[in-house]
Amino acid sequence: MQFQHSEWLHGFWIVLLFLLFFFWAGKRKKSLLEKFGKWKTLKSLIESHSQVKEKLKKALLLGVLSLLVVTMAQPQWGETKKEIQRKGVEVMFLVDTSLSMLAEDVSPSRIGKAKLEMKAALRQLKGDRI
Repeated sequence: MQFQHSEWLHGFWIVLLFLLFFFWAGKRKKSLLEKFGKWKTLKSLIESHSQVKEKLKKALLLGVLSLLVVTMAQPQWGETKKEIQRKGVEVMFLVDTSLSMLAEDVSPSRIGKAKLEMKAALRQLKGDRI
């Protein structure tokens, strides 16, 4: 896989800064709350506050930021376009398809003979554009 704008991958440093900030903010919040009393006691008093939801919110934010960085880098994989140089000629077959071509004055009909001639020519025109 390649990235069209690989310089955007430096954006992961910002994601890392957010992660460190969330870690630091959590520790700071806990230390500030411990000034009021023991952590276990305070934790039971603030039961309405869901730590799971808070952590999920932070994880989703970090995930979205990571995906944004990858999107801005424009990942590319799969097929690549290559310019191929060919040598040969361009051939075009023009066939009259009017009702007169169905006349059976010769065998096979005129349109049948045209088809046979085109098939024979196609076998000989390897590498040419038809």
